[in-house]
Amino acid sequence: SSAACTTTSKQLLALLSPQHCALQLTSVQFGVAMLAAAVVSFCSGKMPLLPYCVWPLAGAIALSYTAGFVLLNLSLLYIHASLAETVRGLEPLCSAAIACALGV
Repeated sequence: SSAACTTTSKQLLALLSPQHCALQLTSVQFGVAMLAAAVVSFCSGKMPLLPYCVWPLAGAIALSYTAGFVLLNLSLLYIHASLAETVRGLEPLCSAAIACALGV
């Protein structure tokens, strides 16, 4: 599904070129995901809420995740979807290498 998302995002951004719509595309993607999650939660009868003590950490994770999607959509303006997926797939390996190098 990730490859399909990246490919269709690339096609959509190419269709909208020369306008730079990466931020708007990311906003629409997250809006649809939020709506789908709300529908699933409502239909299952479960609406879990995070305790307030984890909100700062969850917010930081959400910001970094959002930044990753914005940067992915921006990169699709300049490189092929297959290369973007390759770089995206190698990200955990690079993060682990940086963490090891920093002694984390």
